[in-house]
Amino acid sequence: MKSVLIILAFVVAIGLLFWLDRKGKSEKSEVEAIYNEIFKILKRVKWGMTIGELRQAFKDKEFVTSEESDQLMGTGYMDKLGDQDSFISFYFPNGGKDTLIRADYYLLSMPKENVNSLFSKFVEMHGTSSIQNTSNEKFGSWDLGDSILTLEATEENELKIQLWSKEFYSKINKTIS
Repeated sequence: MKSVLIILAFVVAIGLLFWLDRKGKSEKSEVEAIYNEIFKILKRVKWGMTIGELRQAFKDKEFVTSEESDQLMGTGYMDKLGDQDSFISFYFPNGGKDTLIRADYYLLSMPKENVNSLFSKFVEMHGTSSIQNTSNEKFGSWDLGDSILTLEATEENELKIQLWSKEFYSKINKTIS
């Protein structure tokens, strides 16, 4: 009887280890899919695009336009990324040269473990960010050549990924040379 219980415990332990391994792989592949989808959208963005060119690049989406301020105009659309609600917005300066200067990707009410894993994925793919995490929020900034990528995760499990024209980012932050 004792040996049957030992064998049964061994089988249960092996089964549990197998299940945990599969669960970890599916969470990792979900984060990988989210990361890939974000960059699939951001790669369609070209600095200098007009609003008409942007809407043509995303012609399958229904855009809403809102006036943000005297200096900026934003347009964007709601989307789903798997089970995750998201909002993608694009910003143009008002008046003068109306070309794309920033793209924002918001993931709303994301599970905390996915926020942490996705932040880690950004660090893995782009290196250590130039701005480190705070106690309550994660924030990172990466220089991608002609663009600045920022990522901000809050306690409310919202994730904001911003891709900035480096020229515009430098103007408003005066910290990038």
